[in-house]
Amino acid sequence: MMQVIIPIVLITIIISSQTSYVHTFNTYITTYTNCVNKRPIHSSIHSSIQPSIQPSIQPSTIEDDRANHTTDHTTDHTTDHTTDHTTLQSDILYTSQLLSYKCAETNLLASLSTINPPPLLPLNVRGQLERNLPPQPLPQGTTLVSSFLSNLGLSYNSTPSSGLSFVRLLSSGSRYKLHGGCTSFAPPKRTLVGVVDGWDVALLRDRLDVGSRLSMLLSDEGDRAKGKKVARLLAEIDNEGTVYIRGLEVKQEMRGKGLATLITAVFCKFCNMAFGYYPKTVVINKPGICATLEKMGFEANFKKFPVYVKVDRDTGTTLMCHRNHVVDLGPQFPHAVCRAQNIELVRNHPEGGKLIHVLSSFEPPEISECDPVERRLQEADVTVFTARSVAFMATVENARDRLFANEGEEALR
Repeated sequence: MMQVIIPIVLITIIISSQTSYVHTFNTYITTYTNCVNKRPIHSSIHSSIQPSIQPSIQPSTIEDDRANHTTDHTTDHTTDHTTDHTTLQSDILYTSQLLSYKCAETNLLASLSTINPPPLLPLNVRGQLERNLPPQPLPQGTTLVSSFLSNLGLSYNSTPSSGLSFVRLLSSGSRYKLHGGCTSFAPPKRTLVGVVDGWDVALLRDRLDVGSRLSMLLSDEGDRAKGKKVARLLAEIDNEGTVYIRGLEVKQEMRGKGLATLITAVFCKFCNMAFGYYPKTVVINKPGICATLEKMGFEANFKKFPVYVKVDRDTGTTLMCHRNHVVDLGPQFPHAVCRAQNIELVRNHPEGGKLIHVLSSFEPPEISECDPVERRLQEADVTVFTARSVAFMATVENARDRLFANEGEEALR
């Protein structure tokens, strides 16, 4: 009797399992079809679609785009929200590159031709949206991504809140090969990201370490010839997204004009907009850089080497003496270092010298509306090209994810 019952039970279990499997499979197919019909998901800002599967590009409106993104989800809500949030970040980065790179102009123009109504202001301005907008202050707490979206919305229909919907339109329509345009962009090594007091502000990717190191340059506005820069700040971003200033240089004949504090303030403001904090520094041994940092409110972590410094304006030589004048700085500043940095060690405090700390890393000032960085920039005329700035930071691996760390979910809906 048991020999008959066991096969019957097994057959019943198998049939039940097959029925459950078929039901699960049909549910998956239905869910997948619904997701595909809603909107393709792009996993990378450099993704491309093969011509054989290109959909036809139809005229789009912001209202149509919003409708496509408000349909019911049949999959897990947490998974859908995470996927949509990640995709939206990718679309924002892609759109910034689309607006900024010369090789993307064909794609951009073709995509703009499908949008109804068309933008109020021209968008094929190589990422310099702000040149067509009224001057706007950069208040404390303004983020780079939110400023980009706001300026994009103002350029489209004078409504800052429409920038995100417009990003969806541009990114979805431009990912396909249109009229021979490119779908993945080779970023330039150097990107103009703003103008301050008539000086071009550019970001430069490091030749050897493109994932973490970059430089900020000041040069004559409109003159980007090699060797025309007047100031340069070196920086790096570690794996956790912390930014460090590595060095600072001002052209010899341009020193004493406030360019060192200007480029430091601009870089600090840029980091605050992009990541929500001011940069720290690595250990700095150059007295000129240490003096600039302390003037901008940075505080030395190690105060073992307090020194008096004074620059001889006639020769450009930095006179330096330890606060305790009997302490010999020779071991820390050998002859080769002094010659390279144009330093002269003296036994007595130079008259009119300034007390600073050397051979130390530095912590930035606390961010506020009246901190030294903000006070320095109140004296300057600053314009940040947000599209270009976002596009550049998207190419620096250690900076890319940090761009959205301070963007609330409400801002990216």
